Amino acid sequence: IPGITVIQGGKYIKKPMVFSKNIMEKIRKYVSREELVTYVEKGLDIIVAIDMLLLAVKNEYNTAILISGDGDFVPAIKKVQLIKKKVQVASFNNDVRKCYDLKNTANSFINLDHIIPIFLKSKKPQP
Repeated sequence: IPGITVIQGGKYIKKPMVFSKNIMEKIRKYVSREELVTYVEKGLDIIVAIDMLLLAVKNEYNTAILISGDGDFVPAIKKVQLIKKKVQVASFNNDVRKCYDLKNTANSFINLDHIIPIFLKSKKPQP
C-alpha cells in the first residue's frame, strides 16, 4: 500500500501460563505443564512511540492514527500533541475500558467495535 511502511521490531518472550491448583488438577490429564505456555510481545510499543515522536518532529504528518488500547502510549501522545500534531486512537471498546486515559488523551477516538463488523459483512461472498 503506497505510503504505508511496515517496521519489524520487538520480540516475543515465552511465558508459562499460570492456573490455580484446582484447574491444573482438572486439565493435567490433557496437557502437560510444559505445554502450557504463551508468548508475550515485548518492545514494540516503544518502537511505535519513538516513531510517532520522530515523525512528528520531522513534520511528516498532521494526524497520527494509533491502533491500540494500550495506556502506555499516553505519554507519547501528550508529547506529540505538544508539537501541535493530533492523535486519533482506534481501538475496540473493551481495550479502551482498560485504559480510560488513552481515550481521553487522544484528540479523537475511532471505535472499531462498529467498523469491523461492517467491514466483514461487506466482504462476504455474494451467492
